[in-house]
Amino acid sequence: MEIRQLRTFLAVAQGTGVTAAARELGYAQSSVTAQIQALETGLGTALFERRGRRVALTDAGRALLPEAERVLRAAATASDRVRAAAEGDPAGPLAVAAPETVCAYRMPPVLAALRTRFPRLDVTFRADDPVRLLRELATGALDVAFLLEEEAPGGAFRVEAAIDEELRVVAAPGHRIAGLAEVTPSDLEGETLLLLEPGCAPRAVFERELRAAGVRCARSIEFTSVEAVKRCAAAGLGVAAIPAFALPAEPGPGEPVARPWHRAALGLRTWIVRHAERPPSAVTEALITTARSLWEPDGVGHAAKAANVGGYR
Repeated sequence: MEIRQLRTFLAVAQGTGVTAAARELGYAQSSVTAQIQALETGLGTALFERRGRRVALTDAGRALLPEAERVLRAAATASDRVRAAAEGDPAGPLAVAAPETVCAYRMPPVLAALRTRFPRLDVTFRADDPVRLLRELATGALDVAFLLEEEAPGGAFRVEAAIDEELRVVAAPGHRIAGLAEVTPSDLEGETLLLLEPGCAPRAVFERELRAAGVRCARSIEFTSVEAVKRCAAAGLGVAAIPAFALPAEPGPGEPVARPWHRAALGLRTWIVRHAERPPSAVTEALITTARSLWEPDGVGHAAKAANVGGYR
């Protein structure tokens, strides 16, 4: 079964017969007849029956009609996408995902810039935990994932370090840390900690820093989102350490005061992860280049080198 046979079948089925189909397609009448016969031979059944000078679909022909329409639409879409990609204007789906914090604060300007550059793309973007993201990358359900972790994930992935991330300690505007140039572990002795959920890399880094310094805090409260932590810190419920990129460049009303953690190099990074065996496309390369260009100059973190980290993992 060939595309041109289906196109000819459709022309005959939707027209008044072989002669009209030949005129519409620019074929000789004998070519139309030969293509229909070849299609019927390949399918092992008649698709048309003659009624005087006209032809009518058999039951098999009626069954084929919607499928032929679907195949031809798909072929036209594929042709358009290939042509657009070759001309530098790719179309079609792109699946991207990241943890909630990266989704909320890192990715929106990146995706907006990508949409401006490639308006024909159909981008799906969602938040999920790292374990599920890696599983879906492995199965091909995702094209690119962005992870906020200390270590590059193992497995059959191509992993690149996008940018080193820093932490900021946040509290209510009237809190004593507002008078500090930077915050050390001892500055948090006896404080109430507002923590992100267990397994979150920023929390793991922060708690390790406090344990290493022997700091004991009064109590802790757990949250599932950075935004909730920020609001509760601003309301005076405690202090928290969150990624610097989750804070605005200029704090406005209702925002907590933020001060740098005394150590900038904490080993916390945003990673770009792709399947190792999937060849890079123009779109995924544009996504990564756009992310780097928007993140590296922002003064929030120390830009990591663009080189692949550890090659293929």
